[in-house]
Amino acid sequence: MKTGYLITARLKSERLKEKILLDLNGKAILDHVIERCKATKGIDRVVLCTSTNNQDSRLRDFAEKHNIDFFAGSEDDVLLRLKNAAIENKIDNFLSITADNPLVSVYLSELFLEWSQKNSLNFGRVFGLPVGLTPYFLNSAALDIAVKMKQNHDTEIWGPFVFREDFFKIGYYKVNGCVIPEKERLTCDYPDDYEFLQIVLRQIQSDRTPDIFDLMHYYENNESVFQLSRIHSQRSLSVSEKNKIRAAFDKAKETGYAYARKLGVTLQPGLLQKTITL
Repeated sequence: MKTGYLITARLKSERLKEKILLDLNGKAILDHVIERCKATKGIDRVVLCTSTNNQDSRLRDFAEKHNIDFFAGSEDDVLLRLKNAAIENKIDNFLSITADNPLVSVYLSELFLEWSQKNSLNFGRVFGLPVGLTPYFLNSAALDIAVKMKQNHDTEIWGPFVFREDFFKIGYYKVNGCVIPEKERLTCDYPDDYEFLQIVLRQIQSDRTPDIFDLMHYYENNESVFQLSRIHSQRSLSVSEKNKIRAAFDKAKETGYAYARKLGVTLQPGLLQKTITL
């Protein structure tokens, strides 16, 4: 069984132009993300997943520099892109993170991955932490089924479609004890986010890659710096949009069951929850 860490990356950002190429403490934001994914124990291969749009071809240089795999797929259908990247690289399970999260935690990625694989999850996510610190977990066969079921080709926000414990085996990994409130944002979408990340990485003194405990210590002593990341709120779907997604999933259930049988996959719907304390 092969396990991957798939990084979704594009250069089309409008709020902060080509944000993943911006310098952050001596290297590009994308460099930070790749290095953290490569440092995660239990990962067999890291794949940089981008689109077939010509502007994104520049990202191949990052994959070559870091000696990781490169995949170019659908521009708008992120789920399809991830599915095809997993197939091409013969990956059975994988963690997934977007390339605008340079503070993703190696420590928590390892714990989350181990738990997700031990419990044979289809899809998993982490709660209790600010956005930007943790990845998602996806099983490639389950993702194949989900892609077969969906009708919408714009899946930039895909979580509500696959996190269905009435159909898939879902895992929720809850982290308690983080002094950084869950409402904080540790991702890079806006110029203020970029300024915030520059300050944080410049001021944290460490001879290793700063991780969750370094960030918590920093927050306790520099809470005012986080005002920069609070200027904007994280994008989310409206209730009506979520209801539409749920209705579309319900309509496609029979298609999903039939395709699972064709693949020889036995679906074991349900919800598993794990709570850890930092």
